[in-house]
Amino acid sequence: SIWQAARPYHRLVFLGAQSRARNQQFQRCCIFGSITTPAHVIMHRIAAFVATASIVLFASLTVAQQQQEGTSIAQSLFTFDEEGWMSSSETVQVQHTTRAIRMFCRGSDAVFFVAPRKFLGNMRAAYGGFLEFRLGFFEFNSDNKDVVPGVDIILKGSNRMSIVAKGVVPDWAFSTDAKIELSEAGNWAHEGTGAPVSAPEMKRILSNIQAIHIRGTFYAGHQDTYLSDVRISAGKAVQTQASLRKSSVRVSRVLSSPAASAQELDESTDDTASQYQTAIERVRGAEEDQEGGSANIATIEGDGVALGISQTHLHFSDGASLQSVSLEEVYSVNVGERGSVKVLPQQGEEPILVAGRMSQYSSRELTAFFERVRNAARNARAVSKTKVEDKNSGATQKEDL
Repeated sequence: SIWQAARPYHRLVFLGAQSRARNQQFQRCCIFGSITTPAHVIMHRIAAFVATASIVLFASLTVAQQQQEGTSIAQSLFTFDEEGWMSSSETVQVQHTTRAIRMFCRGSDAVFFVAPRKFLGNMRAAYGGFLEFRLGFFEFNSDNKDVVPGVDIILKGSNRMSIVAKGVVPDWAFSTDAKIELSEAGNWAHEGTGAPVSAPEMKRILSNIQAIHIRGTFYAGHQDTYLSDVRISAGKAVQTQASLRKSSVRVSRVLSSPAASAQELDESTDDTASQYQTAIERVRGAEEDQEGGSANIATIEGDGVALGISQTHLHFSDGASLQSVSLEEVYSVNVGERGSVKVLPQQGEEPILVAGRMSQYSSRELTAFFERVRNAARNARAVSKTKVEDKNSGATQKEDL
């Protein structure tokens, strides 16, 4: 195939030489043959070399371009299956079709496509980037009614913070290539209040995404909706916003010292996103990513995974993402199927966090760590209860007055 691609260049460059030396031999030694190599063989080799070099150069330029703004952090092309996408309704199933997923719904109830784990966790690098997808219908019936009002996208973060976007998918469109910016400029609003989302709030959501929902139902009759080509792209900055904030704090400390040197200032600003590449580094930076948070008081590192406790949260990372749950919700830890470590709430058997597998940790260290988790969770619930009692007491005193 390389020879076929290079053949036009061969004819153009070596046409004259080929006509004079087709049945002769080069009398010089070169990198493409010896003094006994036929002339046309050497010319074929040169042409193949030029073609190969061109292909390598083109590939290098393509890779370099992909490393710039717009690099995909997470994506689903649905080449072979659903890739973990689910429906928000227990009665509606997501099915795989050709490079897409689909759901068939009846009625006006809102049903969403729910993103899998690879789209969740720490996505701070996506600030200023985009959430993109193609959504359309194989068929729909509005039942002679207008489009059912509702939100098109829901992003859920930690501490029960949810933001929504409307008008991303146009009414009555059979197919839409949707694209919304993951920043305060994307016209996001708080769910319930409708208040616009600020830059710090957007960064906080992206630092620990708990769920992404994309609307699949728009009409009162029935609809066969498909979703394809979903991706989250990185923003303009190479560094994460968390490392930038940490850098600015260190700069202020250096500048506050009159004896600070230029070298110290340069070193203080040299914080990059590499600090968040490994699981343990993601866990240690978890509370720093959440404004007003406190430092981790205990961590444990396993084989590619890590756990950490702060004053208010339990954090887990597998290196690719970060998950956090409030200590007030943690009541027990069990070992489930295939040795998975499951963190359970007070009621129910559904885990609020799956923290890897037992085989990835030291059993002794994991036992000691979760003993601290239980103590920290107990303390967090006690503090929360005290705050509630104080608040109720204050309200009662106000009524008495």
